[in-house]
Amino acid sequence: MGMPITTIKTTQVISQDQFVNGARDAVLDALDTYVRGLTGHPKTLGATDAELPALFEGIDKHARLVHARLVGAEVLSPTPNGLQVEAD
Repeated sequence: MGMPITTIKTTQVISQDQFVNGARDAVLDALDTYVRGLTGHPKTLGATDAELPALFEGIDKHARLVHARLVGAEVLSPTPNGLQVEAD
């Protein structure tokens, strides 16, 4: 018999700031994709620089709520894909 194969899982730790920044990036990417799909123009943006502060205010508030929920859910930390949500 051969040696058993061992799967090594790695854990990635994510802080609240990293979580918020990731949420910002995801929403901006989604908005750009949506608006570009509607207009057919590949350089059209879903938000302008002037609109970003208002957009980030909402994203940041919601992302902090989601992060707090994940921190409180001990069964999810680490997640099945190895994500460790860090309490700030």
